Amino acid sequence: MNREMSLLVIAPWGQQIGFLLGGARVRIATDAESLNAELKQVLEKKEVGIVALPESMRSWIYDKHRRAIAKAVFPLLAFYQFPEKWVAPEKAEEQVAEIVQRAIGYHLRIQL
Repeated sequence: MNREMSLLVIAPWGQQIGFLLGGARVRIATDAESLNAELKQVLEKKEVGIVALPESMRSWIYDKHRRAIAKAVFPLLAFYQFPEKWVAPEKAEEQVAEIVQRAIGYHLRIQL
């Protein structure tokens, strides 16, 4: 029996935008209770092959869900990390100006 399984991303509010733009199905979890409610649905429906969630949520997973996932073939849990601090590269203005010039053919002078 071949059955197509999907990817589900569970993210805190604010980290979901890139995944949504990439076409992933995303659920927001704000605490341990909401995360485990999502995991319970995943385990019951058996339609998700991979659940991606931030490393910071690993400790929120209830033991009963940990045990169920450990025994199951699917879903596979994939943990990701976001940088704690975003830093602009040196000469970011020049890089942005170059990208804009390549995209539209005009050189802009960007000053911050």
